[in-house]
Amino acid sequence: MPLLMMCGLPCSGKTTRALQIKALLEEAGEGWTVDIVNDESLGIRKQEGFKSPNAEKPTRATQFSTLERQLTSDPRRILISDSMNYVKGFRYQMHTLAKNHSIPTAVVWCATDQPTCTQWDSSREAGYGEEILTSLAIRFEEPDGRARWDSPLITILPSDELHPVSEDPEGSFARIVRAIAGGKAVKPNLAVVKKQAPDSTLLPLLDRATTSVISSIPASHTTLSSTPPTAVSVSVPGSSIDLDLPDRHVSMSELRRWKNTWIGLVGRGKMPARVADVVKGGSSGDAASATGAGGGGGGSGASSGKPVPMDSKQAADETVARAAEAFVKYLNDNLGSPGTSGAVG
Repeated sequence: MPLLMMCGLPCSGKTTRALQIKALLEEAGEGWTVDIVNDESLGIRKQEGFKSPNAEKPTRATQFSTLERQLTSDPRRILISDSMNYVKGFRYQMHTLAKNHSIPTAVVWCATDQPTCTQWDSSREAGYGEEILTSLAIRFEEPDGRARWDSPLITILPSDELHPVSEDPEGSFARIVRAIAGGKAVKPNLAVVKKQAPDSTLLPLLDRATTSVISSIPASHTTLSSTPPTAVSVSVPGSSIDLDLPDRHVSMSELRRWKNTWIGLVGRGKMPARVADVVKGGSSGDAASATGAGGGGGGSGASSGKPVPMDSKQAADETVARAAEAFVKYLNDNLGSPGTSGAVG
């Protein structure tokens, strides 16, 4: 769903242009559907929602939350934000929202001068009024096509006419089509990607698994009183796993750091595939069905093969066994690495 942001002074013709763009897009025969979000559709009264900077904050919050709810991944649906969008920070916020959803954006600036806007507003029954309009005009921050949140920028003058692409391939409407239909979606980065919350039903099982692994490491390896062993056998429900230990002492605080790091990685879905598959594989899907008894599904609910019915305790033990195996593999990969002490990502 491409996002088209209208921009301009009050009564600069934004709604008229938005309706023209909607009609041309839907008549283009490309299967596009267009949704318009504006003050009228949100029930915002101009003289109340924009009477002061403090009143504008909830108004913009309502606009933003509505746009956020309506965004979808359907490339044939186009969302038009038919508002002034006069604050640079708000346009940046919407650009970031679109970036988070990997959808293209464009800004359409209705570049109408203030005297004309004042004249058009005075002819309306429910206008802004001269005082509010002047205040908004003073605080209006013009879009700049050089800024990534204002790019691509299509400027439309009051005298400009919008024609179908077939009639005017270099016109304003053609530029809009190229921007939102053929434009490149902005890829999200770590600054805008929402972090995945750890599965609360899985965390107790991960803690149980990692604690069992750490408690299997003999005290001789966590103190300086003797020569540490090179390997230990870790007992998990139904089997045992070999843990390779480095030729050095590993303190309990370091082991706890590795434990916390690993649990965080699993909870955020950032485990290497080889290790994560161990947690998610086998019958872990059955553990997800045991959430009422503290069972977890490996954080993703994935399962391989046909689920085997099991009670909640059996499902929890299965998850603990797989988590312990995965944690041992993680320690085997990292404990012996030079320069590591649990502070890894």
